[in-house]
Amino acid sequence: MTTTTPRRDEAAILADKSRTPGMFTAIAHRYDFLNHALSLNIDRRWRRQLVDACNVKPGEHVLDVATGTGDVAIE
Repeated sequence: MTTTTPRRDEAAILADKSRTPGMFTAIAHRYDFLNHALSLNIDRRWRRQLVDACNVKPGEHVLDVATGTGDVAIE
């Protein structure tokens, strides 16, 4: 017996994608707090380790293409 998944048309998929920035904006102010609380602040440590491992010198530039709430870029 096979099951089929209903196919969504392209317009519906694009409409869902266009809602993503708004959904993120709605949770962004709570996201960092929850991330720190739920990870018991371990996320702060691995973020510092990540930045240290990049060995960025003063005056150099780094592009964070998946910045989310900007924690890595700020660090």
